[in-house]
Amino acid sequence: MHDYMIHNSVLQFILGFCGFILVNKNKSAKRQLNIIHVFEHELTHMVASSILGGKFKKMRIHESGEGEVYLTKNNKFTCLLPYIFPLVSMLVFYISIFLHTNYKSFGLVIAGFFYANFLSCSFDNLGIQSDIHKSGGKKRPIRSSCLGICLFYFL
Repeated sequence: MHDYMIHNSVLQFILGFCGFILVNKNKSAKRQLNIIHVFEHELTHMVASSILGGKFKKMRIHESGEGEVYLTKNNKFTCLLPYIFPLVSMLVFYISIFLHTNYKSFGLVIAGFFYANFLSCSFDNLGIQSDIHKSGGKKRPIRSSCLGICLFYFL
């Protein structure tokens, strides 16, 4: 009987995911969430480059929802990591693990919210991203493999 119960933390994560779906219907909120995602996307490029010993030079985030980052080291890893690693939701998720029970629940809801934002923005923009083209990828076929990788993280 215990095998069929869903753990509270999973429900809290799903609640955040569903909350994103509701909030994202508002055009103004959707635009703001896209800018947050662009920041997350560019920040993930920076993290990938620093893992390889590169340095950050400059980042620009435009209100139009576009961004760019200038790095000293750039390769397929730095180009593609923002599409398979949800940086903000993972940071919030792991930080929430160490928090008091009440804050942990809130952290899991926020992690679910930002994971949904990551998926939504990544897949909406995947075919038009210059990162994909720079690393030799095609426009549309990469969506299904990227979706599989992203869903694997939280299964």
